[in-house]
Amino acid sequence: MIKPIVSVCVITYNHEHYIEQALISILNQKVNFDLEVIVSNDCSTDATDTIIQSIINTHANGHLISYFNQKTNLGMMPNFTFALKRCQGKYIALCEGDDYWTDPLKLQKQVDFLELNPTFSICFHRVKLLNGGRFVEDTLIESRFDLIETKPATITDLLEQGNFIQTS
Repeated sequence: MIKPIVSVCVITYNHEHYIEQALISILNQKVNFDLEVIVSNDCSTDATDTIIQSIINTHANGHLISYFNQKTNLGMMPNFTFALKRCQGKYIALCEGDDYWTDPLKLQKQVDFLELNPTFSICFHRVKLLNGGRFVEDTLIESRFDLIETKPATITDLLEQGNFIQTS
């Protein structure tokens, strides 16, 4: 197997209402590089496992998914660490099981940026939050974007202002 450029790390627990949209948004990414999707289901008690298995078996890109269905509940951080350790890509993208991507070129844009800017170690973008059936701006990120678009954020910014980067 060719080492992927991007590993998408997905953790999930009882996300039966969201996991299909999350995985489809990842598998439908239009990219010109190798991609792997690492999914770790933290012993969900709902239909999350069945939905993931169905996507693996029916989606044209389902073969990109390496699926781990935990037999006991590890907890969020141990499950995340488990999944992260299995990522082999040069870059790692995060998309939790109750999030999804709306831009099919998201990964391509981010990889293109990082490849052209080797001094950068991370990139992120604006997000919208689904609240009560409608999308709203994430005020934490929006308050930073005017500044970030003129001057890149630094580790000091993250330490002083708190984490303003959404995992999706």
